[in-house]
Parts: sequence; C-alpha cells; structure tokens
Amino acid sequence: MPTSPATSGPRALHVNDVAGVATTLVTTARARGLAWNLRRIPAGRGAPAPVVAARRALDLVRAVRPLARTDVAHLHYGVTGYYGWVTRRPVVLHLHGTDVRVDARSRWLGPVVRAAVRRADLVLVATPDLLDLARELRDDAVYLPNPVPDALFAPAAGTPDPAGAHRGTRVVLNMRWDDAKGGMSLVAAARTLAADGLDVVGLDWGAYATDARAAGVRLVPLQDAAGFRALLAGADLVVGQQRAGALGISDLEALALGRPLVAHVRGDEPVVRSDEGSLVDVVRATLAAGPDDSPAARAARTAWVRERHGADGVLDRLLALYATL
Repeated sequence: MPTSPATSGPRALHVNDVAGVATTLVTTARARGLAWNLRRIPAGRGAPAPVVAARRALDLVRAVRPLARTDVAHLHYGVTGYYGWVTRRPVVLHLHGTDVRVDARSRWLGPVVRAAVRRADLVLVATPDLLDLARELRDDAVYLPNPVPDALFAPAAGTPDPAGAHRGTRVVLNMRWDDAKGGMSLVAAARTLAADGLDVVGLDWGAYATDARAAGVRLVPLQDAAGFRALLAGADLVVGQQRAGALGISDLEALALGRPLVAHVRGDEPVVRSDEGSLVDVVRATLAAGPDDSPAARAARTAWVRERHGADGVLDRLLALYATL
C-alpha cells in the first residue's frame, strides 16, 4: 500500500462517525502527524426517505474526489458501505452493531450491507459479540476494540452534573432507550428501582424514552462529551446495556471514570454481571452490599480500559491491519 511521504503511515479517509469512534481514531492519528480525515455524511433520520436518499446520493458524488486522494477508505457502519463502490482504493468496512444484527437481514438494507461486506478489503467489528454474526458473511472479519481517548478518563473540570442534586442513591442508566439495549424490559426494571426510592436517572434518548419518564426515570437531555462524563461521575452506580453481551462506548466511559458498572457481558470485564431478567435483583444486592468504590477498585477499572481500549493502542492495531491491505 502507498503511504504519504510526509507521514509514517497511509493517508486514511474515515467516512461517517458512530459513537465517536471515527473521531477518536482520526484525532489520535492526526496527533501523530498522520494524514487522516473524517467525512461526515447526511443524517439517515429526521427527513422523509426520498429526501434522505437524495442527500446521500449527492454526498456520494461529492465524495468521489476525496476518496480518490486517500490511501485507505475506512467506512463506518454497514449501510455506508456503498461509498466503497466509487473508489479503487482499499476499503475497510467497520461494523458497529445494528448494521450487522438487524440491517444485514432486512429486506431493504440487507442487500446493501451484504454486498458491502463482500466487496470490502477488510471487515472490522466494534464489539466482540458481533464477530460471529459478521463471520457468517465474511469469515475473515476482525475485532477492533472501540477506542477510548485520554480525555474520557477524568471528569471535565468545572462541568456541572446535568442531573443536578442527588435525590437519594443515584442509579444512572447510561444507554439509549431502545430494543438493542434492553427495550421495555429495561423500562420495567427502571420502574421497580424508582419505586424502591432510588434516584433513577437516564438520557432523554430513544424509542422508549417517554415510557422511561412515565416509569419514574428522571431524564436529562442528550449531553456533549463533558456533560455526559459529569453525569456518569455523579452516579453511585451505573447501569449499562443488558442485551448485547458486550460493553458499548458509554459503558467503557463509565469504567474509564472508575465508576461501578452493572452490565451484561461475557468476558473478563470488571463489572457486576447482570442481564434483563436479573437486573433489579443485581442492583438491589449491589447497593445493599455497597458498590466497591474504593480507590483500588476505581484504579483497576480505569487500568482495564486503558489496557484494552486506550486510543493509542487501538490505533497501533489498526495501522498494523492497514499494512496488510
């Protein structure tokens, strides 16, 4: 693969951003002097389907020249894979979750995702639970851990907690209210915990946010990065996703801050394990015993995230994968 003469690695154009992963990778690479850029694409929601399609088609035409000027086209999210069809550069398709769990099997989006997976030079997945699903389509798919930048390992100085003063022991549910994270079972659990007298806080985000508010959850607006860190830092206990079996970016942020986290996982993650059926009992038991918020426990959580998901280490792994193209 050719490389830019001014840098020690290939030029890369990242197309689309999911959960800030592309932003983190590009920012970390640019800090090393690499010629990486991020191209955002028109939103897929908020307008009628024909309008979205027209905006995406126009953006695809405009992307042809930037794609021709890069060494690697790194496309985030399976549906975005068609951007790889207008370039002769090596294409990396980065799958992030719903694209391979749902979209790849849908009537309308499935053909696009499956074709993009077949045609890509390298297929990556963002969490380990996606690997088996991706390998049903490409047996050489590779897991690349989601990167966590250094800035997320400490609360932003001077940023107030968006949830305000505590109204008792605070449990923060850090995820979007939708089926991928636990759906209505998560709402039901939140209702029970709120009825226990806990200060249950979540984000006003997702298909079931209205149901969560009706269940007694105090919802705060979507936050910028600093505000979200302040929200997590103010939690006595954080509840993460309960369905996927792998930590999402929000879960990693909680651990990076050293906060006790209850989540559904399958590996050696430093969390209190739970699932949809056991969540209420696990939260009650954890609070009754007292979440381990000792300096040693906080340091262990932070160290685990740095070792497995530190942005510089993830970038090194990605550069090694680029070198195989």
